[in-house]
Amino acid sequence: VESTSETFRSFGFQIEEPLSHQALEKWLKTLPPSVIRAKGFVELSGKKGIFEVQATRGQVKISRFTKGKKPPSMFVLITHPMRTDGLLKRLEKSISA
Repeated sequence: VESTSETFRSFGFQIEEPLSHQALEKWLKTLPPSVIRAKGFVELSGKKGIFEVQATRGQVKISRFTKGKKPPSMFVLITHPMRTDGLLKRLEKSISA
């Protein structure tokens, strides 16, 4: 899912596999400055439940989601207009490592 304006671009993508907590946190902390915000819900390897993820300018918060019905595992990134395929490739590479 993608939405674009002259100033901002947002896109969402599903996460099909549980992620490594460490790899996810590293990926989020190394997002380029053109990524304004990342938010989503993921499953983490070796942990039960779903986790809420929020990241803004290098600040990352990953916490267990306990506020109701389990949301789908997905991410939404809000960026200044930029190519995003490299971001997703870096995430995929860190997951498979």
